[in-house]
Amino acid sequence: MSTGVSTKERLLSHFESIDGILKDILDRVTKKAKFVEYEHLVRLLLDKDSEIKRTLKDAEEQLEIQKKIDKLRADCVNSDAQIELCQKELKKSELLLSTALYYCRQKLDCMVNSIKNPIDLDELIQFSHWISFNYGVMAPDNWVQGDPRRPYPNKKEIRRGYLGHLDDSGHFRPSVNEEFAQAFPSSTNTPPSFEP
Repeated sequence: MSTGVSTKERLLSHFESIDGILKDILDRVTKKAKFVEYEHLVRLLLDKDSEIKRTLKDAEEQLEIQKKIDKLRADCVNSDAQIELCQKELKKSELLLSTALYYCRQKLDCMVNSIKNPIDLDELIQFSHWISFNYGVMAPDNWVQGDPRRPYPNKKEIRRGYLGHLDDSGHFRPSVNEEFAQAFPSSTNTPPSFEP
């Protein structure tokens, strides 16, 4: 099958030789020659016909192979597009992760630094009072013009105030009465008192 000559060229050469054979047969038939004189031409024509059939069969096989090749090429193009899209998404993810990792390292460094150098709560409250004293816009109700001090809250006052009622997630903690009511719902519905 692989003779170095294309199937198209083989078919064309077969058709040209058949054309020549048919011309010779027609010339001899028109000259009214005997069958014996052109019998070998008829056999040659039949041989060429079988060669054409074999070549056409090869062409059909090659056409099927070409269809498979085209399908595989289309699949390769589709796979290349999907791979390219995945690479773009991976690059985006890599960028996001590297940025997140950078900020996480900064946060961890801050946490390690804060653990190594703890700050007392009273100092923090005094520092916030100093900021409020120097940069505050509103003063407490009992403060008068010329009063240099501004009272800052201590731990007890913070626990009694707004900040003392928040949990770690920023939500209000239930009061003791609410917790008791949730734990013992029947105690909230007290029966009416009887008078003797």
